[in-house]
Amino acid sequence: MLMKIRQSILLSSGLLASMLALVVVLSFAWNTNTSYQASPNSRTLDHNKAQYQGQKLQSAIGVPAITPSQPGIPAFTIDDVKHYLASHSFEGGPTVDRSSYSIDTIQFLKAKQASVLMQGEVVGLPDDALVCYTVLRGPFILQNVRMPPGEPIPATPIASRGVEVFDARTGNLLVWGT
Repeated sequence: MLMKIRQSILLSSGLLASMLALVVVLSFAWNTNTSYQASPNSRTLDHNKAQYQGQKLQSAIGVPAITPSQPGIPAFTIDDVKHYLASHSFEGGPTVDRSSYSIDTIQFLKAKQASVLMQGEVVGLPDDALVCYTVLRGPFILQNVRMPPGEPIPATPIASRGVEVFDARTGNLLVWGT
């Protein structure tokens, strides 16, 4: 009987040691076979380095909007902006009578200049990055409004104009306001 207990213990120990060895081998194999592939954006990030020469590298920010149509910066034309604006409503909300709005301004300028035109609103890009600044004529019913804490939202907030700023490199909508 004692002999069977020893055989059972030896068998259990051997089985345990085999299982442990298998775990170690599988763990090692898993770690050495893991490959890290470049993300699809790695080419874009390298391209961005050249675009913003010497500036801190950033990934794309904003919400996809205007589809780039040409190489370089700006990556789209004023006609591309007009086409986008004609087929999309103002980000802040629709016009009062649900009709289309008019475009007062479309211009490519530096982010710092756009910030100044918007009374210091930050666009989220380096000051010398090129952006597309647009001014739209409403009136607009503002639906996507956030007020500072403690300030009530007006019953029907109306704005006579809207501003949208796009990244001239990606076409992404960076910021909107009134």
